[in-house]
Amino acid sequence: MDYTPSLRTPLRSSKCTSVENPSSRCQTALEEACLQRPFAAVKTVRLGLYMLPSLMDEIPELKVLYYVRDPRAILNSRLRVHENSTYIKRDMAILCHTVAENHRYYQKLEARHPTRLKLIRYEDLALSPIDTARDIYRFIGSDWDATTEQWLKKIVNTDKPSRYGTFRIAKNVVKEWERHLPTAFKRKMEKLCHQALILHKYEKKIK
Repeated sequence: MDYTPSLRTPLRSSKCTSVENPSSRCQTALEEACLQRPFAAVKTVRLGLYMLPSLMDEIPELKVLYYVRDPRAILNSRLRVHENSTYIKRDMAILCHTVAENHRYYQKLEARHPTRLKLIRYEDLALSPIDTARDIYRFIGSDWDATTEQWLKKIVNTDKPSRYGTFRIAKNVVKEWERHLPTAFKRKMEKLCHQALILHKYEKKIK
């Protein structure tokens, strides 16, 4: 298991790499490794930004990367999972409202904590992974060096999946929704998500 070099020593523990050991041992090893690191990262999914003010007050050293993606691309991904048209139509409205609402909270929080929040677009990370990663490292106060850059280039330029879930970020995925999302859905999303698209600087495709 390899961790980014700038966050120091990789974890290569038999407690985690052996499939014969129970997950509890692996969890313990990971917890011990985390306590030795200068940074701890937690990924949350669908966490409303309205929950952040109290967290940021309680944890002064907390920094937040607000990770967003084009809502049309999100819808394109969900269409592969859900074929129920009623669900999708409802989901479209909820998604657009949530994106716009979260951004309003982000703007308020950024004004209050200008050095502790940063917005990252999926598309920027996919198309310019090195520059975006360097910007993130600068934001969290971590060192960026040649070893880190080499490690990241290896990850984003490989077609071989890792047993630990590291995959190449394919540039063609960014525009995949343009090729596969039905025009009717594009038009509807651009109407519903008009404000969200403007806030996150996404270009409308349907005139």
